[in-house]
Amino acid sequence: MLRASSIVWRKSSRSTAQADNCIEVASMPRSELAWRKTRRSNESGDNCVEVADGTGVVAVRDSKDPDGPMLVLNRDEFRHLAETLKNV
Repeated sequence: MLRASSIVWRKSSRSTAQADNCIEVASMPRSELAWRKTRRSNESGDNCVEVADGTGVVAVRDSKDPDGPMLVLNRDEFRHLAETLKNV
């Protein structure tokens, strides 16, 4: 499970020096995430989505591109996304 202490935050290049316009971006060490295929992924490997549990978050990625982008949602956002996709 991802520990909050292992998340590295950096100020976005779009942020200004004033504190009122700051955006921070988190880097999550992929090596600390235990990825698993979702139950809805098919056996042929064509449509594989993997998820990993973190401290208060769920990370989602395409298993065919493990080093590619990942979506990180808090648990409520992930639950909402999952419910929405079930109804599509």
